Amino acid sequence: MEDPVVNPRAMSHLGVRVRDLEKTVTWYERVLGYRVFGRNRTPAGDQQVFGIAGGLGIEFITPAGENVKPLRNSSGFACLSFSVKDIDAAHAALKAGGYTKSEKPLQLGDSRLVLFRDPEGNLLEVIQHPKNYASMAEIGKRVLTKGDVTAR
Repeated sequence: MEDPVVNPRAMSHLGVRVRDLEKTVTWYERVLGYRVFGRNRTPAGDQQVFGIAGGLGIEFITPAGENVKPLRNSSGFACLSFSVKDIDAAHAALKAGGYTKSEKPLQLGDSRLVLFRDPEGNLLEVIQHPKNYASMAEIGKRVLTKGDVTAR
């Protein structure tokens, strides 16, 4: 077996598209003990909520504007995210292998990421978190226990 193109450290989080963000968050809080530690609005207007349930980082996303068109009436799996120590090296390897066409990693807060698709068209993400965190759950635990809002 060949060496992998990217060697992930850990699963960072699961991204889930939802139509009704607040209803979903409230349901997950009540049923699974989901603990919110962050909210964001992307430059495209997508709303994001970051939290933890059962030790897993879960990002709920409600697309806005042009991002809604291909997802009309669609909810569910958005992306599977793996953390890496060096996003620039991961990006270069993915680009060299023809797995991504992005010219550079995207910036999301203090995190940097690269999006690409598997052969079935599922969206994957490699992400380098700030402060050398291995997962979104690590960041969330820090925010929730220490109030460190600079963690993400």
